[in-house]
Amino acid sequence: MKRLYLALASFALTTLSLYAQSSGYTTDGYYRVWNKGSERYIYVKDNTGSYNLDVVDYGAIQLWKNPSRTISDPSSVIYIRQVTDKKYDLEAQGTGIYKLVQHYVTINHMTDGSYEVYASQSGVTKYLSDISTSDTRERGTLGDGGKLNYRKWYVDKIDPSKEVNYFGLKPTVEAQGKWYCPFYAAFPFRTISPGMKVYTISIVDVAQKVAVLKELEGDVPASTPVIVECQSENPSDNRIDLLMQSAPAIKGNLLRGTFFANDERPASKDSYVRYDAGSMRVLGTDGGKLAFVSTGKSIVQLEVYVNYQDVVYDCLAANHSYLPVPASMPAEFTVMTEEEYQKLGIDGVRQDGKADAEGIYTMQGVQLSRKADTDGLPAGIYLVNGRKTVVR
Repeated sequence: MKRLYLALASFALTTLSLYAQSSGYTTDGYYRVWNKGSERYIYVKDNTGSYNLDVVDYGAIQLWKNPSRTISDPSSVIYIRQVTDKKYDLEAQGTGIYKLVQHYVTINHMTDGSYEVYASQSGVTKYLSDISTSDTRERGTLGDGGKLNYRKWYVDKIDPSKEVNYFGLKPTVEAQGKWYCPFYAAFPFRTISPGMKVYTISIVDVAQKVAVLKELEGDVPASTPVIVECQSENPSDNRIDLLMQSAPAIKGNLLRGTFFANDERPASKDSYVRYDAGSMRVLGTDGGKLAFVSTGKSIVQLEVYVNYQDVVYDCLAANHSYLPVPASMPAEFTVMTEEEYQKLGIDGVRQDGKADAEGIYTMQGVQLSRKADTDGLPAGIYLVNGRKTVVR
């Protein structure tokens, strides 16, 4: 029965927007799903099945009311793929049913447009349900003992053109009149709203204590930590389109990301990532300018129960990007574009300290060529005859 329960828990990789009219499953793609009886959405907050004998721990999945919560939360986004007539695979947050248990879930389409989700083993059938006793509470409880409407679910495909069931970024950092979102999600995407830009971090210059933004042109590949410049603080102005196919992974991106910050799963190694002030920085501001800092909204406090006592950890926020740094980096340091970085002086970067040295050098002072010909060099920033040069 363990595999049955885990498959049911994994299906809880699904949710939808309450006030959108459900269109049901149409084709493979990204959906949200909510419970017909309680009108609560499902959120994927962990990727580890934890169970004892035949009792499953559903702590990896959370149920919440309020459709506005779903708009900017990747944990409400599920990729649904039909395998056979009633067998489906569902993926979210870098995991999925088949990845976890090599097992597909059965979905039954009801006459009222809803869906029942179940699995059977040894003559026993269990239905995914909201088993909360109160419909008025914002938080529900996922289980397999619900009846009637509480084991029925609606699904609706995410579409950037919809008024409700779209995905829009919620920025957390404002700097010099611009809004930024440190973002990390399993799905590939492209920006839709005008004025949006996507960046990676290509260089961390220890000598000059700066990080360099590299603008990403084109689609953002799956599972790529990025910084998105947004149009405003309103998610409806920062819409993205979730893509069916992913571009190749990006090389040279120094950003990292985490999917989960779930204090209800302290025994799961993937349920949260503790923040280390000696080796990590998050996006923020320093003197009103965009910077990487040691405190900010990308760091959250989680109270977890460890070794029979409650402890509070500083952890990285779910679905946020962050920057690993060497111990010599200060608590706050500037973020700048490649063009701004080119204009900086080169004192302290070259090993010999000569600004007029001929040839091509890396930013760490390693000589690559005695000639100033950049043909054939990989994309990056170099010192060419003593001047910083961007090779694209």
